[in-house]
Amino acid sequence: MASVWISNKSGKYLVRWYVDSPSEEKSESFSKLGSAKEPGTARYRKRELEEQIAKGTYVDPKLSKQLLGKAVDKWAGRANNEGTEQQRWALHSDLGDLERVPISDLRAPHVRDWVDVLLKGRPWRDEKPLQPGTVKRRLDMLKTVLNQLVADDVLVKNQAASVKLPPIDAEVLPENLMTLEEGRTMMSAAKDDRIRVMILIALQCGLRPAEIAGLRVRDIDTANASLAVMQQISRKRVATSVLKTKASRRSVPMPLSLISEVKPFIEGKGLDSLLFQTLNNKPYSSKDLGDWLHRVARRTELSRVYTWRDFRHFYASSLIRHGINVKTVQRRMGHSSAKVTLDIYTHVWPDQDDKTREAIELVWFDAA
Repeated sequence: MASVWISNKSGKYLVRWYVDSPSEEKSESFSKLGSAKEPGTARYRKRELEEQIAKGTYVDPKLSKQLLGKAVDKWAGRANNEGTEQQRWALHSDLGDLERVPISDLRAPHVRDWVDVLLKGRPWRDEKPLQPGTVKRRLDMLKTVLNQLVADDVLVKNQAASVKLPPIDAEVLPENLMTLEEGRTMMSAAKDDRIRVMILIALQCGLRPAEIAGLRVRDIDTANASLAVMQQISRKRVATSVLKTKASRRSVPMPLSLISEVKPFIEGKGLDSLLFQTLNNKPYSSKDLGDWLHRVARRTELSRVYTWRDFRHFYASSLIRHGINVKTVQRRMGHSSAKVTLDIYTHVWPDQDDKTREAIELVWFDAA
């Protein structure tokens, strides 16, 4: 049951209505009675409300005026586990200008502009861009938030539903890979020995920054020269066993030279102690390490600013160049499937033309 009517009070025209129950009456004030075709008047608003109620497109004006950032806050707070909550708060931290947009004012062009900013460089993070895969996750989460608001009758339409990422080639090209000399330059520019050794672990074991920050003493097996990736550090600097994928839980061989670099961070600590902590004895978050690395990169004279992802690409390409098969590379990188590995590094694998040619010639020669 619903009703809309106009009353006159102290020279003002009140458009009053309720949708479900008379006890939930709402009202808006207008200085002019006007007509049903005159925007900004009481009769126009009355007609507008009646049409919305009849069509089932009515939403509570007060609810739809809440800021998008507040809506995402509430959504993040309803996460049922720490890993999900971490991902939802990551969306909140990357909303940028969208955080202050009333959800009823949000339009598809706003979302497209936001996606472009995430890909090209975020002003709130020193112009650092996000990888296409991460941007896709942010966009998918935003669509989920808006879908929930539509289901709750707070919004009529999900304005992000039609927004898609522009075509982006996620493949790694050989000419874009970091060289060994550039990796060493980055290490030399790290004035803090903790950061230097963490860069070395990324280059020689391919770990993600949150995985490096989550390494414990018990995860380093000096006898067998390997490390175990069992947990990572959340954005709130909390150790969590929720890794990026199930395949992220893995064992990675360590070069003997790396063991000698890591040993000073093991000595005198308990098995559950983190390998690397800040000067205040707090865990590093992946954001901390991203900020640190950005500062390190700016101290070099390299032609581009390298990231932790570039270190992972260096590690994977090193394995590929030395003939390691795709399944092993997938396991070392912690990818969810061999297809992911092939999709990313297809251009890095050595040219197979000569081997193909030789194989066919041998088949024909044997047959003859």
